[in-house]
Amino acid sequence: MRRVAVSGATKNFFKVGHTTLRTLAAQRPDIKLRLGVPDAQDAKLACDGMPVELVEWDPARPETLADVLADCQSLLMVPPIQNRVQVARSYVDTARAVGIDYICCLGVQHHDPRLTLAQEANAVKQMLADSGIAHHTLHLPVFLENLLYQVPSIATRREFAYPVDPDAKFSYVNCWDLGEVCAQVLAAPTAHPGFADTHWTATRQTTCRELAQFFSEAVGEPVTFRRQPAEDFVQGLVRKGMSEHAARGVLQLWDEVNAGNDLPPNPAFAGILGREPETAQEWITSHACCFGGPGAALCTHPKPPQHHML
Repeated sequence: MRRVAVSGATKNFFKVGHTTLRTLAAQRPDIKLRLGVPDAQDAKLACDGMPVELVEWDPARPETLADVLADCQSLLMVPPIQNRVQVARSYVDTARAVGIDYICCLGVQHHDPRLTLAQEANAVKQMLADSGIAHHTLHLPVFLENLLYQVPSIATRREFAYPVDPDAKFSYVNCWDLGEVCAQVLAAPTAHPGFADTHWTATRQTTCRELAQFFSEAVGEPVTFRRQPAEDFVQGLVRKGMSEHAARGVLQLWDEVNAGNDLPPNPAFAGILGREPETAQEWITSHACCFGGPGAALCTHPKPPQHHML
């Protein structure tokens, strides 16, 4: 029986790892599932009802990762924004030692070595190429689920902010759509050639002005977007536990959006899904309860912790 591991190095378990495991649990009961995270208690609620084995590991002690990957064949590798290369080295070295035969790694949308996060993602991609392990690196735009970090400001003040012009266009994808495809490839890696060279996006872009309109319609009250000063954005991430180095790397991605350099949308992901990916408007409408809209008292969507990002 094939065993799939999902391993993360932060306390946040509400994005691609979560949706991939949920999809595998629902569609492939023949596959055993394991989740490795620094704090199993944080992930336990999100795993409710899933037949998944929870194993803790300490990113400061890479040897503890062996218990996460032992007896597994496929790994969904989610390198963190912070210490990406160092943590990825732990994943790859341990995967080789225990005999993992396939890795699906989440990367960033850009390759330009001028950008900190792209430079680090390129290093991880080369690391995987040198490992001898069959793998795909997915080049991904912003996740719609990152909007959940804006829950407190939208729910209480009906506003949200990013360091970007309100009309600057950017591509996106949502984690349930990603989880559906990641589950397929982790279950049967050899049936999915060519993913490594693919940039996956929804089939259209959006803007923060448009998102504000969608939020207003979804919650039934006006929601305002304001452009956040760059330094305020960086220090806000630092206060939530991110290093300044990583925070400025994230800011560079927004600078690329402002410069019109974000990934253009393409139809490749829709072709793999076999349907249109969820749009930003559809996602916001279905998550209105998260942001103080209809059904807020009964909302069960997984969300990030409010006081830290790591």
